[in-house]
Order: sequence, then C-alpha cells, then structure tokens
Amino acid sequence: RNLSVAFRSKAEWNEVVHGISFEVRPRETLALVGESGSGKSVTALSIARLLPSKSSRAQGQILLAGRDVLELTEAEMRRVRGRDVSMIFQEPMTSLNPVMTVGRQIVEVLRLHRGMDKRQAEAEVIRLFERVRIPEAKRRLEDFPHNLSGGMRQRVMIAMALAGNPRLLIADEPTTALDVTVQAEILNLIKTLQDEDGMAVLFITHDMGVVAEISDRT
Repeated sequence: RNLSVAFRSKAEWNEVVHGISFEVRPRETLALVGESGSGKSVTALSIARLLPSKSSRAQGQILLAGRDVLELTEAEMRRVRGRDVSMIFQEPMTSLNPVMTVGRQIVEVLRLHRGMDKRQAEAEVIRLFERVRIPEAKRRLEDFPHNLSGGMRQRVMIAMALAGNPRLLIADEPTTALDVTVQAEILNLIKTLQDEDGMAVLFITHDMGVVAEISDRT
C-alpha cells in the first residue's frame, strides 16, 4: 500500500519507487510488469526486506497476512523469510552457494524453518526434488550447482523456495536466462505447485508472452 523506496546517494535520498499499491491473493498470480530499471526487483526485495538497511528506505505498508513487515525487527523478519515469503531469482548461480552441495543448502532451510533433524530434512529434500521434477532426486543431493544445467539449477531454487511452505512466492524473472522449451516447463511447474499448495505468486517480468501464459491479473 503506497510503497515508496529510496536509496541514499551521498547526502541525498533518491526515490526510485513512487507510491505503488497492489494486492496478491491466495492461489492468484499477479504479474508485475515493467521495463528494465523501472523498480520491479526493488519492489520485490522490499517485500522480503532484503535491501541494505543503511542505504535504502522503504515507506508505506507491506502487509503480509495482516502484519506490516516494515514494522518487524530483523529477528522477526528472519522467521518470515523462507517461511511466509520466498523468492526465486533470475540467475540461480548468484543465489546458490557454489561450494556447498544443493542438498545441504536445502537441508539448512528445513532445519531452520521447520525444525527437522538431518535425516528428516534429507528425506524432505528428496521429496521436494521429486515435486519439482528433478530426475534421480536422491543422487542429486550430492551435486554442486556447477554440476547442473540452468534449468535444473532453477528447479533447485524453486525447491528451496518451497521448503518453508511459503504463503507468497516472489518469482523475479525466473525464466529470462532459459531457452524457450525449458522456460515453458518452469512456468508450468510454478503453476502446478501453486495449485497444489494454494500459494500467492508475484511474478516479475518484462515479457508479455510470459504474462499471457501465467498471470491472473497484471
């Protein structure tokens, strides 16, 4: 509601998002569309409070199930991230840890947000990999990000985003770097998982073909 975001440049604040308002409902996909540099990703990062606190400022309201995330402490926000709101980014290689197996990265999410022990978490990762259509799921636990194709890395990112059973999934141009066939598979996958879990999806893109394929409102 009336979200404005500014960044500090030397002694001045430079506003880059100017009073944007929208609502995303459960089971709905809202497409946030705009050209490069229009503030789409900044808006998404604001919702998850992932912008640097010292050099950025968000004003207005960001209500998630009735709670204003702008009023939460950082400790409270850490519990919200991953569990209530998750993000999938455009390039998974910048989001996945290159020196840690993909299985271990998701195990950490499950232990943090769902209180599982190591064995339970590993079993849940295999189930998540199967849900996102990763073949030979058990063997993939020991793979590093560089062992996987772009499409497979994006599936790992989706599995990680789903690990905390979020109410809201923010997908920030998740198919831009993929070829058309893989792009279609990933879009279908997000839609299927949304229908199964009842998630709200905020889908950020500049591609009107993708908007026509996936969005309920724009």
